[in-house]
Amino acid sequence: MEKSFGQSDAQRELNSTGYAQAASVGAILKDKKISPDIVITSTADRALATSNSIVDKLDKPAEILIQKSSLYEASARNILEVVNILQSNWEVVIIVGHNPSLHYFVEYITGEPLDNLSPAGIVELVFDLDGWEFISEKTGHIEQVFNPPYD
Repeated sequence: MEKSFGQSDAQRELNSTGYAQAASVGAILKDKKISPDIVITSTADRALATSNSIVDKLDKPAEILIQKSSLYEASARNILEVVNILQSNWEVVIIVGHNPSLHYFVEYITGEPLDNLSPAGIVELVFDLDGWEFISEKTGHIEQVFNPPYD
């Protein structure tokens, strides 16, 4: 994920390790039978590559992938705004974004410390709410955290 001369951060591509980790994310989600209704991704090149790999590994149609430019260089509040307007018929949502934003977002909406969220890390969150619009500070729970390598 090295940045080339004249290349913006958003244009950085995944390196071979990143591609392997992205494939592993998809494989672990499939193994755990986590089937998203939608995958929302940052528009950064490396996030798009990761999202495409996940969708491919899960044998999902490309149409479930939604790009949100607001997820690039987002604050926890920006991510929450995306979550709060999700369609009510979506039960399982995957968000592919960037640290430290995702790390802060998880801690904000759960009120729980998150020791580490590595690149290609997965956090499964659970909510006992009637809709996405009700997600706010300390309304969720960290169910599981997976960081590569996935043994």
